[in-house]
Amino acid sequence: MKHDHYTRILSLEVRYQRFGFVVLEVNPKRLLDSGVRTFASAAGILKRLEPIVSIFDPDVIIVRCPGQRSLHHRNGVLSFIQIIRIESARQLIPMESMTLDEVKCVFRASGRTKEHIAATIAQMFPELHWKLPPKRKPWISEGYNMVIFDATATGLAYMARFDPKTESP
Repeated sequence: MKHDHYTRILSLEVRYQRFGFVVLEVNPKRLLDSGVRTFASAAGILKRLEPIVSIFDPDVIIVRCPGQRSLHHRNGVLSFIQIIRIESARQLIPMESMTLDEVKCVFRASGRTKEHIAATIAQMFPELHWKLPPKRKPWISEGYNMVIFDATATGLAYMARFDPKTESP
């Protein structure tokens, strides 16, 4: 299946015991749904993901590969991503992954920090503006809803990968 036929994208940002998701429509570019789901186990992630997939019937699932935090954290997230990959193959939904560098490249003009990228996304999709976490100091934990903006950035970067006319947001 080629990207030209993808009209609906489910983009996921998987973290340890939670994931953020957005469902994007390609043409016209619009946000259909977004949210954060928590889970406690491998079976839990599938239980939380199943209603999203059945309601929106995505053409492709996009996941960003985890960064190089701790090895324990990375391996845990990779195991959850592998479970999602197996389930997507079972349902015949293609699954692709993006790297952090690919996402940052698309948002290069928006700024260097996640907060700048999230603010740019909130301008693109006003319905997300109320979920924008407040500006934080480096020693304060990341906002709970930031995974939604990370998932959105990944989905938009995926769309930009196949559209040479698309400029960075």
